[in-house]
Amino acid sequence: MVRRLQSGDPAAFQELWGAWRDRCWSTIRPMVASREEAVMLLRDVYLGLPGAVLGWPADVELCCLIGCQVYSAVRRRLELPSIVGIQAHVPPTLAVPNRDGVARKISTMPPSVRLTYLVDLFFSCPAAMTAALVNEDEGQLRQARSQGAWVVVAATPAES
Repeated sequence: MVRRLQSGDPAAFQELWGAWRDRCWSTIRPMVASREEAVMLLRDVYLGLPGAVLGWPADVELCCLIGCQVYSAVRRRLELPSIVGIQAHVPPTLAVPNRDGVARKISTMPPSVRLTYLVDLFFSCPAAMTAALVNEDEGQLRQARSQGAWVVVAATPAES
């Protein structure tokens, strides 16, 4: 697929976008306040793909390449701070939130943690690969992922 994309095959690009746009949307939408802003950000990712694929290595999974493209585009557009210094805090009590509870908890995460958590959730790439592709420290990326996961399962006072 990467070779087809790099050769400019329009069918390959449509196939790629068709397979991954929903995960891109699911990552982007919780990052911004409005649907309109999310559409603009998704458009940025879409328009940036043809140029991005030229530098993609053929031996890396597409999930990682697309996930890292989304990560980089969102960080750039929203001017998010680095994930350096994020610490994972284990909550004293845990709960299994329902769908609305998960959405609420994700919305409370600091944006850099939220983006890292969502890319991990929807693209499931190894931390080492993601860190290398987005030029982040692997340990810090793992900390941000962990913090996001702990926020989701932390019990709120009503759930305790």
